[in-house]
Amino acid sequence: MATMKSSPSPYYPPRATPWSRFRSGVNRQVIRLRASGIDYGVTEEIGMFFKGIPWLLIPGLMWRQTGRKPLGNPVMAIWGVTVAVYIVSLNMAFANLAATIASTIHAISASAVFVVLCPHWYGTSRIVRTVVYTLLLVLLIYSVGLRNLVTPFAQRITSGGSTVMIHPTGWLSGPSWKQGEWVAYRFGTGATNFDRILAVPGDTIRFHRDSFEVNGRHFARLSELMPTDGEWTMPPGTYFIWPTVVTFHGDVSEMLLRFAEVTEGDIIGKPYRWWFGMSPDLEPLKPISNTPNAPPP
Repeated sequence: MATMKSSPSPYYPPRATPWSRFRSGVNRQVIRLRASGIDYGVTEEIGMFFKGIPWLLIPGLMWRQTGRKPLGNPVMAIWGVTVAVYIVSLNMAFANLAATIASTIHAISASAVFVVLCPHWYGTSRIVRTVVYTLLLVLLIYSVGLRNLVTPFAQRITSGGSTVMIHPTGWLSGPSWKQGEWVAYRFGTGATNFDRILAVPGDTIRFHRDSFEVNGRHFARLSELMPTDGEWTMPPGTYFIWPTVVTFHGDVSEMLLRFAEVTEGDIIGKPYRWWFGMSPDLEPLKPISNTPNAPPP
C-alpha cells in the first residue's frame, strides 16, 4: 500500500499564526457588537480622527493635500512664521502676539478639518462638536505644546524692561556660579528675577555708605535700598544677588537683604550669549578703579 508524502508545493495552506488568530478574535467581537445593535459609528469616528491627525497638527495641510494649494500654502506659511517668531523673539509683546495669531490660524484650520473628517455631523450637533473639539485641540497644543516648546532648552525672562532667553541648569550649565555672572533665580515668594551674582559661597561682603566690598574689592552701590553698613560671610551653597530692579517704599533693606541670599537650588539658569544671532546687552560687574585691591584697568 502506497504512503502519501507531504507535498512541497508553495500552495500548501499555511498554518494559523498568532496574528491571524488575534485578527480572527477581533472580527468575532466586531460581529457580536453589530449583532447586538450597538452603534458602531463611534469606532469609525475615532478611526477617522486618527487618520486626520497630521491635518490637525499642521494648519493648512488638509487644504494643500486635497488640491487647494492657493489656500493651504499661505496658511502653512503664516503659521510657520508666527511659531518661529514666538520661539526667536526676545520681545515679550511680539512673542505673545505671534502665539495668538498662530493659535487663531490653528483653530480655524482644525475646525475645517473636523468638518471634513466627520461629514455625518449635521445641524447644531455638528457646530457644537466642531467648536468643542477644536478648542480642546488648540488648548492642548498651545497651552501644553507651543508655550512649553522651548522650555527644556530656554526660558524667556523679562526683568527691568529687558527680555533674555535663559538656558536652565543641568547639562547646559556648570555646577557652580561665578561672581558677576547674570543668572535667573526664584525671588521671594516664588517670583522670577534676573540679576548679577555679587558674592559666592565663602565670600565676605561689607556695606559702606557709598560702596560695597567683596573680599577687599570695592564696587559702586547698585541700589539706594542697599544697606550702608554691616558685614556678612556667605555660607556654603548660598549666593548674594541684590535685586536691583525691585522697588519698594520705606525702609525695607532688611527684607531685601534676606531675599538677596539665594541658595544654589533657587538659581534657574543663565542667559544664552547668542540667541538666533541676538546677544543680550548685560552690564558687567566692575570694581571701583581707585580702590587699592581693584584690578588694573
